[in-house]
Amino acid sequence: MTDHIVCFDTETTGLDVQHDSIIQLSLVKFDSRTFEETEALDWYILPSCPYRIDPAAEAVHHITQAKLEQEGVSLKSIYPQLMTFTSGCDILSYNGNGFDARILYYNLQREGLSFDFDKHIFYDAYIIEAARTSRKLSDVYRRYYGHDFEDAHNSLADVRATIAVFKAQNETRTSDEEIHRPEFDFVSVDGFLALKDGDFVFAQGKYRGKTIAEVARADASYLDWVCKNCAAPTRQYIEDRRHPKRHHSPEYKPKPSPKPKQIPPVTPTQMSLF
Repeated sequence: MTDHIVCFDTETTGLDVQHDSIIQLSLVKFDSRTFEETEALDWYILPSCPYRIDPAAEAVHHITQAKLEQEGVSLKSIYPQLMTFTSGCDILSYNGNGFDARILYYNLQREGLSFDFDKHIFYDAYIIEAARTSRKLSDVYRRYYGHDFEDAHNSLADVRATIAVFKAQNETRTSDEEIHRPEFDFVSVDGFLALKDGDFVFAQGKYRGKTIAEVARADASYLDWVCKNCAAPTRQYIEDRRHPKRHHSPEYKPKPSPKPKQIPPVTPTQMSLF
């Protein structure tokens, strides 16, 4: 672990990671040894594109359009501070590898911005807890501390509760493997591909765990569908392996193939865009 870890959470207009918008972004930096909070950032984000807050989402986080118009800032305006705050730190979230990191990627992409996921190690307290029992943050917090935390579904409150859960998970672990061994070594931000045992496989859907070559032989139309819905780096990676003969064409100059990460003995979940 890095000396400091940044825990983050988002509240959004809905659950579509490619098309919905982040409307609250909260980050807390804490000491990875003492778990003491050292810094915190919290913004309401006013989307730069037309948006609609799903009533079901608003019923959970209680963030209204009026509030965003009054207090919101643009994602582009806080981007330099976001990058400085997270620089050199591992990242923690609660189900962020499956949702928050992915919607952040697409929101930044819409603004012409990027986040270098390969430079960070991502811990997910939700994934760690999945091997234990209940996964809902409020239930997990209550199980460890015997009481509810205040202001659940405010992303800043959720961040602090996630840090408390991660602290309790570390204090009660029976081995490092509990904390550090996810199903996949890392997952592409769009959620389609994952690295497992040194090879990329599908991370979801009916071909979960199958390699690109295996799916190409069994169901080429599935690869067509994935390529229409995935992020550009994933699409390029699939096409490069789907049509290996193209590598011998003089005019074809693909990007260098990604090298699998060297997996240390203790391996937290890592995110990657290849």
